[in-house]
This record gives sequence, C-alpha cells and structure tokens, in this order.
Amino acid sequence: MSVHDGEFWSMWTRHHARIRATVARRVRDASAVDDIVQDTYLRAARGWSQLRSPERAPAWLARVAANVVADHFRQRRPLTTAREPAAPEDADVLAWAAQCLPAMLDELPEPFRDALRLDLAGVTQREIARTSGISVSGAKSRVQRGRARLRERYLACCDVEVGAHGIVDVTPRPPVPSSS
Repeated sequence: MSVHDGEFWSMWTRHHARIRATVARRVRDASAVDDIVQDTYLRAARGWSQLRSPERAPAWLARVAANVVADHFRQRRPLTTAREPAAPEDADVLAWAAQCLPAMLDELPEPFRDALRLDLAGVTQREIARTSGISVSGAKSRVQRGRARLRERYLACCDVEVGAHGIVDVTPRPPVPSSS
C-alpha cells in the first residue's frame, strides 16, 4: 500500500471530520486542533505503508491521532528540575492516602500484585520478567495492568483532587450501602 495509490487519500477524506472532532474534544485551542490534525495526516501518510489490513484503517488512524494529541500535551508540560517540598497539610493528606495502598495492593490478583510490588521496590521490568519466567513485554503488561487495577480500586473508595503540582486533596467516599 502506497500513499500515492489513492487508497490513503480516500481513507483520509472519509475519516477526516471524525478525527478532527475527536481532536477538538480533547484540545480546546482551535489553532492547535488544526495543527494536530495536520500532524496526524503527516504521520499517517508516513506510516501508511506499515498498515497491513486496510479494514483496520479507521482504528489505526484514531490511534495515530491519539498519539499526536498526547505528544502535543507532553510538549506543553512544563519541565521541572526539582519537586517543590510538600506543605505540612499536603504531607498529611499524602500520608493518609498512602495508608490505604498496601491493603489495596494485597487485594490484587497474584501476578499483578507481585509484579507491582517488585516495580514499586525499584526492580527493573527486565528483572521482573527474568524472576517471573515471562517475557519483558509480559512483565511490562503485568505492571501496567496492576497499576490500572490499583488505581481503579483507589479511585473507587477515594475522591482525589489533582492540582498543577500533584495531589491536592484526598477524601474517602462514604461506603455504598449493601443491597441485601
């Protein structure tokens, strides 16, 4: 598949409006939306020859656009050289929030729990893979899925307010009454 064979242009014109609407929902600055859509077009045109099945083109194009949006926000994020020391009330909030995490970590299914514990201890994912007898890709997946499950559990019981410099406040949610 070549960009010059017309198939790419046909696919792009069919999905351009949907891609632009998706980008516009994520990025509020209209001029940035146009730039991101143009970058999406350029990246997609460069990668078109790598697409193996044309029927997957809409999903592939959406993924390209999502990556360009992520790159846009990554470039806009201010670089910091040192983390600001937490104010005493921030330290109290973080200490309280950290008390819940060990119990939630214990509740995760074994492969995710073990991989995440090793990751939190500073063990490399390559070493996690070696000790677990799995591929590096498998170790990365377990760590990412473990983080996602832990985040879901944490956010199910706590409201977390995030500000420009990190977590601002954490408050427990009231327990949901059982329907028994």
